[in-house]
Amino acid sequence: MNRFSARKMPISEIENGEQLENVIATRLGAAGRVRVLGTVMKKFLSPKYGFFVLDDSTGTMRVKAFQDDLKEVESVPEGSLVDVIGRVREYNGERYINFEALSLVTDTNMISLRLLEIASEARKLASVKPYFGTPEAIDAARRAGIAIEAVEGVLRQKGNEDDKKKVMELISSGDEGQGASYQKLLATSGLSEGALETAINALLSDGVCYEPKPGFIKKL
Repeated sequence: MNRFSARKMPISEIENGEQLENVIATRLGAAGRVRVLGTVMKKFLSPKYGFFVLDDSTGTMRVKAFQDDLKEVESVPEGSLVDVIGRVREYNGERYINFEALSLVTDTNMISLRLLEIASEARKLASVKPYFGTPEAIDAARRAGIAIEAVEGVLRQKGNEDDKKKVMELISSGDEGQGASYQKLLATSGLSEGALETAINALLSDGVCYEPKPGFIKKL
């Protein structure tokens, strides 16, 4: 399955955005996945779960990891500057980033560069806003060079209950220890990529499943 590109966002926008089934909608557009540059603060690790608090000066947010990703989270020192990629999730009233990948950043000039990149994306989005709600919106986004999912109204459909039930059953039957793969779910569900993505994100938002590693989903 094609995955959403990771959009560079400040934590303040993620915190104040609207959590939808597939994306989080912010003033900088919508994002299926986010990329945040910040400092690793407090860490917590257990055998199956861990997190660290990420601070990017606009706010703080927990970055949660499960199973195979714990080794990478454990190896990152507190106080280090990191570039984190993950999906935005919400559970029990808390919004957090579900860890997918990170890289250590040693050049502090990257902070200023990231701010400039975010400002550039904001200007591109502003050029597309006149087309929001029209059939030309996606073409306008392509011309502006921004991610399609950043356009208002794209991929906001709600999860169908029948699809959620079907996908949950396939997750249980297709789990060989580390969860069921997205590719296998796509091949066996009979759903389109968009419908499968919507159902999976609805299950994750419901707190009945989690992603033990990128490309896999597992029942809690």
